[in-house]
Amino acid sequence: MTGKLEGKIAIITGGNSGIGRKTAEIFCLEGAKVLIAARREEENARTVAEITALGGEITAVSADLTKPEDCRRVVDAAVEKYGRIDILVNNAGIADKHF
Repeated sequence: MTGKLEGKIAIITGGNSGIGRKTAEIFCLEGAKVLIAARREEENARTVAEITALGGEITAVSADLTKPEDCRRVVDAAVEKYGRIDILVNNAGIADKHF
């Protein structure tokens, strides 16, 4: 990879599967430090282990992003760990039950 994101800090919601997971992998391989936020703890742990094994710096916070307090906790965790946030990828899918 080219290191285009070297030194950047990213939060990726819905980062433990699908597009979010692949985005986390690519961001890490491009040099970003990534915090993923998603509900499923086992998938979070698996994603962190797999991307760390590739050489990426990644951490996960289990969160339900329909809850404002969990959103705040995710942001606080990123700032506490990395000091700032440069990139936010809002990838988590939240279906509205009231269609």
